[in-house]
Amino acid sequence: MQIATTDLATTRALPGPAATSRPPRTLPWALERTDAVAARRLSGVQAARGVAALAVVATHAISHPMKEQGGILGVPGLYGVTLFFVISGYIMVRTTGDGTFSARTFLDRRLRRIVPLYYLACATLALAALVLPYSFRTTTIDGWHIVKSLLFVPAYAPKAPDEILPFYKLGWTLNQEMFFYVSFAALASLGVRGRVWMLTVLFSLLVAAGRLLTIGPAIPRFYTYPIIIAFVAGMWLARIRLAPDTRLSAPLAWMLLGGSVLSLAGLAAQHQLFVTHELAFILWLTATATVQMLVTILFIDRGGVAVPRWMAGAGDASYSLYLFHMFGIGFGLVVMNRLAPGQLPLAIAAAAAMAVAFGVVVHRLIEAPLMRWLTPRQPSATSRVDVAAA
Repeated sequence: MQIATTDLATTRALPGPAATSRPPRTLPWALERTDAVAARRLSGVQAARGVAALAVVATHAISHPMKEQGGILGVPGLYGVTLFFVISGYIMVRTTGDGTFSARTFLDRRLRRIVPLYYLACATLALAALVLPYSFRTTTIDGWHIVKSLLFVPAYAPKAPDEILPFYKLGWTLNQEMFFYVSFAALASLGVRGRVWMLTVLFSLLVAAGRLLTIGPAIPRFYTYPIIIAFVAGMWLARIRLAPDTRLSAPLAWMLLGGSVLSLAGLAAQHQLFVTHELAFILWLTATATVQMLVTILFIDRGGVAVPRWMAGAGDASYSLYLFHMFGIGFGLVVMNRLAPGQLPLAIAAAAAMAVAFGVVVHRLIEAPLMRWLTPRQPSATSRVDVAAA
């Protein structure tokens, strides 16, 4: 989603290995060694963000050429959004620290990070819909719906009245993110303990209401979706106070990671549970993503383990990848329909390649320069961590 659910924000550095300890370990496929700068940026969390974005890209690159939505093909995308939300909850708690913080500064930073690129994606879609209206099945130019979308107000889609979707459909995750940010900022006067507990109770009550009540209006219905529990899981992951030297051994880390992959495979095999037992499915998915984040934090970031350059790069570009990959998929499919019509494997490969290419280009040419211009210089970089918050 991101979703979602990303800011070059500052957060307190996680304790790392002592300067005189053994050299950093590397993942078997690592292309670069972790250095001091990479450690300060929590490269493991960045890599997790890249995995989340690529999971969403993979889902759409496969499902759109096959003209199928949901079902087993939707599981990787839902996993990616869930992982984004877990990361977001984790980073927001790490960023704001144990005490109070300025709600105004927090929201200002969030808006500057999220809004410009999202508005650009909406403008690009609007232009495409005006120029090529017959290329879109459910996208339509509806002024009031667009206004609500730009203000992050949930609303039913004009051409899909049973679905709560913004004008730019991928923006639904940003609507959830904004709700989380506003709720988080509303508790800025509390310490981290009170903040996390209050949001845990609030979000749990909302999910319970969504399960027990039949809610029709878009706004209350949207904010009772069970996926908001992923934010709670991320917050508690940051709230747990582990000893500074707590790390995972390599065998245990790989065992947990392997178990989480098997868990995802089980979810895919039981994808029909999303329809019949949505809450159980989301809780299972959230638990899996949380375990992966625990491995990321305690094995990769605390253990000084290097991550592949492409994973770190995908994390850096994750917001652009998420927002703009559909344009790349559309372009790739148009090209392949002309060059090799009816060749589904080639269409999927082209869609995936163009999706990643569009995301990377937007990140390098637009997002990165824009964020350098919009992000104020931090007073100190020696004891802080630069990390993109979902």
